[in-house]
Amino acid sequence: MFRIGQAHEEGEGAAVAGGGRPARGRTVAAVAILALAGALAACGPTTYRAALVQQGALSQAVMTLQQAEHDAYQGHVYDEARHQRYGQVIDRVEKNLPALNDAMTNWKRGQPAPKVVTDAIDGLRRIQNDQATVDPPSGSLLAAIQQTISLLMASEG
Repeated sequence: MFRIGQAHEEGEGAAVAGGGRPARGRTVAAVAILALAGALAACGPTTYRAALVQQGALSQAVMTLQQAEHDAYQGHVYDEARHQRYGQVIDRVEKNLPALNDAMTNWKRGQPAPKVVTDAIDGLRRIQNDQATVDPPSGSLLAAIQQTISLLMASEG
């Protein structure tokens, strides 16, 4: 796992010990995505603008979710086994962001939810339900899960 300041100590963009990802590099990437979305939104059609904003919001929500999970684990809210299970689900959502964004952009009112979207929601809900067995559960992790699920369901008719 990484600790606060580790990305700075190892250099921006450096891999974090234990196979993790750089913290600062993700933040910079999120800011770049949101800035690009804002710049392109000013000149594109309304639906294109909305799709860019939604994609940026989903990317940011997933990064917030990763940080909330990391903070909960580092705060000893739950054990290593849960951390591994939660991490696998969250990593799968992160890796599927391009497919999620594409599916959500093309998801029309009245159509069933795309499988990639339902899979992500199901995985996040499993974490959410599992957190109900933790005493006390991580409020920030639950809030991040709910935010991500809400964004994934935003295109639902």
